[in-house]
Amino acid sequence: MLRPRRLGWIPGLALLASIPSPASAEPPQPPAPGGTEEVIVQASPIATQADMERVFDAFFSVGLDLDHPRTIKDFRLKRDTMELTFSSGTLYLTKPVGGMVTGAYYTGSGTMKATVPNAFDRKLLVDDYGKAVFQESFDQLALRFDDGSEKDILAASTPGGMPIGGAADAWANRMRIQDNSGSLQVDFLESRINSMPDMAFFTAAIHTPANEWYSFSHRGRAPIENSIRREKLFGAAGKRWYETVSAFHRPEDYDAKGNYDLPPEADNKMPAAMNHIEMTVTIPNTKSVLIDAMLTAQALRDGVRFARFDFINNTDAASWDEKGRPVTVQAVQDDAGYPLPYLHREHQLLVLLPRPLNRGETARVRVQATEDTIVQLTTSSYWIYSGADWYPRTTSGSEAARHTFDWTVKVAKPMQSVGSGDLKRTWDEGDLSCGQWASTIPVRYASFIFGGFKLAEDRFQSEIAGGASIPLRLYTIHGGGGTSRGSRRTCSTTSRRG
Repeated sequence: MLRPRRLGWIPGLALLASIPSPASAEPPQPPAPGGTEEVIVQASPIATQADMERVFDAFFSVGLDLDHPRTIKDFRLKRDTMELTFSSGTLYLTKPVGGMVTGAYYTGSGTMKATVPNAFDRKLLVDDYGKAVFQESFDQLALRFDDGSEKDILAASTPGGMPIGGAADAWANRMRIQDNSGSLQVDFLESRINSMPDMAFFTAAIHTPANEWYSFSHRGRAPIENSIRREKLFGAAGKRWYETVSAFHRPEDYDAKGNYDLPPEADNKMPAAMNHIEMTVTIPNTKSVLIDAMLTAQALRDGVRFARFDFINNTDAASWDEKGRPVTVQAVQDDAGYPLPYLHREHQLLVLLPRPLNRGETARVRVQATEDTIVQLTTSSYWIYSGADWYPRTTSGSEAARHTFDWTVKVAKPMQSVGSGDLKRTWDEGDLSCGQWASTIPVRYASFIFGGFKLAEDRFQSEIAGGASIPLRLYTIHGGGGTSRGSRRTCSTTSRRG
């Protein structure tokens, strides 16, 4: 089953936000005369923070090249086990983004057909869709891609054609929807900067004669690369809900009998993973958190220049760009203190590294941020949103990558903290109570709570000959809500996890 990434997008919902000003899109490149040369452009480098911002903003606000309609007939475009047939119609390519054509809009007649390689998934397709093969006719089609599909389209089409009335508005409407239902602009930045063609994407949204919208998506970065979804209206204000019709791997990942036949690590498509974090967390009050984190990122393949961390923009908000409980990055630097270009959008932190890394090499990235991610559990205890990416980390599919950590938590007295890992030491710094927690065992999720705890300590002696003596700590909260007489809540820890 394909699972959405945590907080990177809201599962099933897409809010129709206003489109950024067309001025944010990149200006069209001067066309060369005649034939297909009129729309061929040269990819431009993305080397600065301004470049990253411009491409990010332009990706879903880019318009169609309305001056160059193209006629296309009897053309088949295949991606994995999905095939689009353009029977007869008119097509516009988009203006370039980052020096590349990344989309097209088509009206006319056509069909989308997709087969599912696995027998069990075909049964699920019958249950959800009614047929063992997905096939729909369409009269409109919106494409987004970074895999060079425009070259196939140009080769199969001819300049000219009947202008499409309302094409610009129809395209803008689809981009409003897509902008709030995924993060293709982040995928585009990653694949462009890292120059990794196998991580390319291709999406096709079709409008059927029954007035339904379906979409096929291939994302080379995803653990399950292919999906088919049905778009449904959800309440008012243009909200959309996306029902998964099918999700399946690339056909080459199945054996002759249709069984998925690859080890689990094959699903890990991350170019780089954070494998260690050193961090100081300062909590001067019960609202704000200050983090100063040094991330160690290791390249999992050659040529990694672009590091991608999951890091929330906010909590308690419907989308990443709303205020909610804000998380604000103050600075991103290398380990020598030099600023690094970065973007903090789509609940992700995107960092340009000083140089490309080859497989196995590491880079250290320092991130300083302020955030309002504290949740009050009781009248005397508090918690960080540990289910969300409250500190930068990397994710494979829907699971955080395992990493070790060594962090110091400083909270305003008389509160104290208790958290994941082994307690190394405690001390006071003025009005702050401090503790250092670490783990040499890689973990997926690490967090802590803090409050007005009463601490009781003891030790457990293993009955095994030569066994370790394990410290035990019991943190008790008096008061906390419950009955009118109050209640007692406890949190117990050991120095090792079993």
